[in-house]
Amino acid sequence: TKLKCAPTLQIRRTVWKMLSDRGYSVRQADLIETMTTFKKNCTENGIVTDPGKLIIRVPKANNPKNRAIVLFSGKREKFSIDDVKFFFAQVDQEWQSNEMDHATDTLVGVFV
Repeated sequence: TKLKCAPTLQIRRTVWKMLSDRGYSVRQADLIETMTTFKKNCTENGIVTDPGKLIIRVPKANNPKNRAIVLFSGKREKFSIDDVKFFFAQVDQEWQSNEMDHATDTLVGVFV
């Protein structure tokens, strides 16, 4: 899957702003991510070839056990079964790696 940099960066900026507005811990550097930084961190030769490099993971500022994960499919069409499996695997990994408790913690997942 290949994504164009400019629209993908704009989507990321919008997501970072949305998360910040909702009380998630977002670094200032993420809010003002430049095209240069984006290309360095998320692309290979200026092309997004691995949507996994775009994943955003952030905790709530007031409770790190309340988290959000944003996954980018890299597709403009319907999601496949493999996309859904990848999504749930990432959600499960986030849940497990942060030792979250189903009774008290929350994880918001967004699939773009």
